[in-house]
Formats: sequence, C-alpha cells, structure tokens
Amino acid sequence: LSHGISVEKNALHDCCLTHSYYGRPFIIDLNGDKTVDWKKVFELKHSLKNEKRTTEENCLGCRLLTEARDYDTDTDYISHINLNHWNICNSRCVYCTSEYNGGDKYYNILPMMKELFAYNNAKNIDFEGGELTFQGGEPTMLPEFEELLEMFTSNKMMVRIHSSGIKYSQAIENGLKQNTIILVISPDTANAETYKKIKRVNCCEKVWQNLENYAKAVRENDRLKAKFIIIPGYNDSVEEVDAFIERAKNIGINRLVWEIEGRYGAAYNYDMPHVALLLDYAVQRTTENNLTYEYYDGAMYVQNKRQPEKIDNKEVFVKKFESLKEQYKDRNINYQM
Repeated sequence: LSHGISVEKNALHDCCLTHSYYGRPFIIDLNGDKTVDWKKVFELKHSLKNEKRTTEENCLGCRLLTEARDYDTDTDYISHINLNHWNICNSRCVYCTSEYNGGDKYYNILPMMKELFAYNNAKNIDFEGGELTFQGGEPTMLPEFEELLEMFTSNKMMVRIHSSGIKYSQAIENGLKQNTIILVISPDTANAETYKKIKRVNCCEKVWQNLENYAKAVRENDRLKAKFIIIPGYNDSVEEVDAFIERAKNIGINRLVWEIEGRYGAAYNYDMPHVALLLDYAVQRTTENNLTYEYYDGAMYVQNKRQPEKIDNKEVFVKKFESLKEQYKDRNINYQM
C-alpha cells in the first residue's frame, strides 16, 4: 500500500488482492490514452493512507493486511508493481471468470511504465530490490511482453510471471538462466483428462513438456514453481496429488505451490475440512520426496487456523479423507460458464 501499484484495465489500485471482499484500494481512473501523472498518483497515495487503515470498504479486515515499518515515510517511490491490465488468455480455466475466458481487453502498457521509470530516475530512486508481477491474462500473449521483461530485469527488479505454460517463451527461458525471474505455472493436475476438464483446452502434455524444458534452463531451483490449485469435484483426491508430485519430481522441478480454489473457499468461508486434510497430505508427500513447497493465500489462510495432521499410515488416512470428503459432497460451485 505504501510503495506498490496495481495496474488494472481501467484504473490504478494500491492492491492486487482481487478476491478481497473488503474492496480494492482505489487510486485513480485511467484516461483513454492510459497516461498517468505520477506526481498526482503519489499525492493521492499520501492522502489515502490513513483512510485505508481505518475504513472497512478499503482494507480494514483484510486477512493479509500488515503494517510496514516505513508506512508513514513520505518518500515517493514504487518498488512493487502488479500488472493486471489485460485479460487475453490461451486457456479457459473453470475457476476463472468469464471476463478472462475469451477476453479481449488489452492496451500497451510500455508508455506508462517508461513514464514511471523516468519519474524515479529524476528523483535518483532505482527499482533494485523491487518486484513486478504479471497477473492478468496470459503474459506471453502480450505483444510487448519481451520488451517489458527486458526493461524490468535490466533495472534489477525481480519479475514474477504467472503463466499457463501453454506457449513456450524464449525470453522466460533466458530469464531463468539469468536468475532474474520467478516463473509459476499452474497445471493443477498431471492427468490429461482432468486437465481438459479444468482448463477446457487439450494442452496437458504440452504444458508439462514446457515445464521440463524450463526446468533444464533454471539456474536456481526455487525460481521455477509448479502450482496445484485444489478444486473440489475436479482434482481433490490423493491420486491426483500423488501423480502431480511424482511428475514434477521426474522432470526436475523442485518447488511446488499448493493453493485452494478461491470461489469455493469464499462460498464456505474457508471452512474446508477435507481440503485442509488433503493439504496436509500434499505437503507431507512433497517433503518426503525432497521437494520444497509454499502455500498461496487461500491455503495459507486455512492452514494458519489449524494444527496440521501428520499422516503415519496412508491406508488409514485415505479412509478418513474419503469419509470426510463424503460428508461435504453436497458442497459445490457451478463453475461452468
């Protein structure tokens, strides 16, 4: 909130938490040609600081809100940038919104980012130690993707890329070799039929082949991550978790990301007993295979509220898990659009 910006399709925000039910802190509308007066942006950020800490419609109640040590510092700079200004994608994930499933909203963000760099440079502030995240549609489909990537990495920013993995990118491969990017690809399964049901495109083998090629290029293992979003009714099973871990390990991926599908979680206030138990199993199996892991927001929220269960006997665990899953079988979300 102090030194970040989220660039959306029609506005600038201070936060990229798209699933927050307390609203998204708003800064300014983007005009038709998408130019920004950065001096005005920082003036607005200053005036909104206290409001964001005390007004429920903005941030109060957000489960991720923390107060940074330099929150009241008046230095104007941007160190974290989230790009969410487009919705063009090459998959049709069931858990995504109709806005992205077939979306066509896009504008060239290069001019705006060049203006921001010029603003920082004029004040002798650099971006070193900062981070940029591509978190809109599929970033490799942006015409200016490679130029953006070069601009940010050459200014010593770490770039986090969320990609479907369907389109292979030489620029991403180069970034992995140079240790300037973090790449997160979310197949959500190792099974081709499950993949088609979730992604609604037939690209499972292509994605895993691209993951393998990226794994051969990566300089530090934790910079390439395979993500598994648990989606009840689609991939919430021990078999799916086992297959995902095995396939990731076999192609040389060291870092796994575990997450819970957000619409399901929100619908049931993250009261998800069988999903939480499956997370325990997934994490234990990950470490048993000498792989590392991390949680994304929903999974972290669920696991922070409980004591993880240790699984000593797989057969006993599976019976308990299936019984618990059966208790909640009537819970469902209509993902089809």
